[in-house]
Amino acid sequence: MGYILLAAAAATPLSILGTVMQMVSHGLISALMFLLVGVVYKKREPVT
Repeated sequence: MGYILLAAAAATPLSILGTVMQMVSHGLISALMFLLVGVVYKKREPVT
């Protein structure tokens, strides 16, 4: 998070692009990790 704030404070076009790319990749990776946990949980669930 500190790198994002530092880049946003620099306010150059490259730093703003880097900030946006970091936030997008963070959102995608977080969502995919939750999806992965859901898939693993569903596979490990005992059959009743």
